[in-house]
Amino acid sequence: MQEFFLVALLFSIIAFFLTIQNVCMPLNDRLNYSDGAIYQYIGHLILIDKMPYVDAFEHKGPILYLINAMGCLISEDWGIWLVDYIFMIIILYISYNYKNFRITYFDKLQTIY
Repeated sequence: MQEFFLVALLFSIIAFFLTIQNVCMPLNDRLNYSDGAIYQYIGHLILIDKMPYVDAFEHKGPILYLINAMGCLISEDWGIWLVDYIFMIIILYISYNYKNFRITYFDKLQTIY
């Protein structure tokens, strides 16, 4: 159990340092000229009862806009960064456990066939 908390703490620290460089971080004074800006904009439009693909168009799927709308719903300033931070922790956890999953999954396949 102690190992789990150490790994979780390590993932949190790594995710923080990876996402602190993000332009979504409110402490950054850089302008967001990346594709993420349009996703944030359309996510914000969803919250003010506008329709994606009608009021603003970008050819990505709707889940990306809903994730950004969720971030805007949490907080106008910190929400999208917080969602990025949470997803980074999840990605690090999946990457850490991928080896165990792969070995277990392929061992089960070999016993079936």
